[in-house]
Amino acid sequence: MTGRRTLPELWISRVCAILGSLMLVNTAMPCKADELPATAKRSIILPVFVDGLEMRQTRYALELAYAALGIKLSFVNRPALRALIEANDGQLDGEVVRDSSIEAGHPNLIKVDVPMFNYSGSAFVLKDSTEAPVSLEAASRLPSVGIVRGARRVEFETRGWTNIVVINDHAAAVRMLKIGRITALLGAYEVIKDAILTNQFSESDFRSYEVYTMQVFHYLHKNNADIIPALSTQLNKLKGNQATVLDGLRAGKLKDFPRQ
Repeated sequence: MTGRRTLPELWISRVCAILGSLMLVNTAMPCKADELPATAKRSIILPVFVDGLEMRQTRYALELAYAALGIKLSFVNRPALRALIEANDGQLDGEVVRDSSIEAGHPNLIKVDVPMFNYSGSAFVLKDSTEAPVSLEAASRLPSVGIVRGARRVEFETRGWTNIVVINDHAAAVRMLKIGRITALLGAYEVIKDAILTNQFSESDFRSYEVYTMQVFHYLHKNNADIIPALSTQLNKLKGNQATVLDGLRAGKLKDFPRQ
């Protein structure tokens, strides 16, 4: 007589079925929590400091990958800088996504070397502005440029600029741009776009210029290094033959994958 399966086992089976439906994995291959070392943590807590579409899609991808390993994944809200400090100190288990600019100053964070998505850094101005920051060099010559504290890539790209205004969060930064307190706002396109909508402003009130692009990755604290090989395998299954994990999911037909 076959015993009833536990809820974690049922969830793992569901995740494997999803992966198989994407045709990104061979469904004859096992998808088991016992791919992990016995010492591996069975719950992971990650900070979230933005809630744009790409972040929601990334959280979905990570939930699939961790569930396939039998690991409970949860998220807590933190400001960008505090998130990075707590992740590096081991108070939290890692970062949902960051780019390589964090690595030199945060040596306890290890990159899971599977690209999650391509990050677009953009400069936003008001629609009637006479300024057109079509490049980082052009943005560096503006009267003032807002950046969000703890957004390490933006801080890295604007090193040495004398026109920087550091702001605590994206929602406040968008409001400052709207009332003319700053000339431009520099950051992740999807994140700033989401902050515009959160403030109930119209996207048509702003113009944006892409000034750099790069890939971003999931990071874990070194205490969780034993999870990384199995987690990388699961993320690569989601990625399939696409350039990034989100590209792989976008190419699939999962009904509950967030697309807007």
